[in-house]
Amino acid sequence: MAIKNPKSYICEKCGKSFLSKWKKKYCSTECFCKDISNIWRNKELVIKLYCEKKMSCRSIGKIIGAKDEHIRRKLHKWGIDVRTIGQALKGRKQTPLEIKNRVEGTRNGKGFNFLNANKANIRIRTGKTYKEIYGIEKAKKIKENISLNNIGKIGKKQTPEQKLNHSNKMKGKFSGNKNYFWKGGIYKSKYPSVFNGQLKLKIRIRDKFTCQECRIKEEDYKRKLDIHHIDYDKKNNKEDNLISLCKKCHGKTQFKKKDWIHYYKLKIGEKR
Repeated sequence: MAIKNPKSYICEKCGKSFLSKWKKKYCSTECFCKDISNIWRNKELVIKLYCEKKMSCRSIGKIIGAKDEHIRRKLHKWGIDVRTIGQALKGRKQTPLEIKNRVEGTRNGKGFNFLNANKANIRIRTGKTYKEIYGIEKAKKIKENISLNNIGKIGKKQTPEQKLNHSNKMKGKFSGNKNYFWKGGIYKSKYPSVFNGQLKLKIRIRDKFTCQECRIKEEDYKRKLDIHHIDYDKKNNKEDNLISLCKKCHGKTQFKKKDWIHYYKLKIGEKR
């Protein structure tokens, strides 16, 4: 019987091409069984590599010739706790790019394009048009999407009564220890006298008046760059602990602080 609307796929085990109506990873049950049998044959080796040497399922799969998904399932069946991504990365030295990708909420740079994000930031801060950055055709599509999203929203304003009701509802909900960023009132601690305008200017000169994250210049930004304490300690005002950032990039450092500390320490180390 002929298959209706078949598509060609490549077998992950033997590498042969085959036709199928549904998306498949293996051309036959033999190839699937070979993958599973490799795990059963090397059961002791798999457990040793995963538990003692702390190797990942993917790297074990390359050694024994099996799929990492199948190794994970078998480990569950054998009663072994499978490590999460956070547990797997603990204690491992990461490159600055890997740390940046993790901080931005991505893995291996997929799902987020830093170049496009930087272009958007430059457009907002320097006053460049969409045409200058993306070209005429893409700029038209962007503007059409913006106009469609804003249908019925533009021109609407809240009445004074609505504003009062909204402010009364929100009062006290996110203030003090109810706020997500509450840390026991440490904002009251003042900066020491050493952290003055002269020191800030010295750091900005060292960094060539550019944000060390998005690379925007102080001239285009049209305001002074912020000076960020890498280890978040206001009293530690050494030059190695200070870095120039724009307001937006400085705001990002309030989340996942451990990752940002490691990331900026590597960046300062490269300058030396």
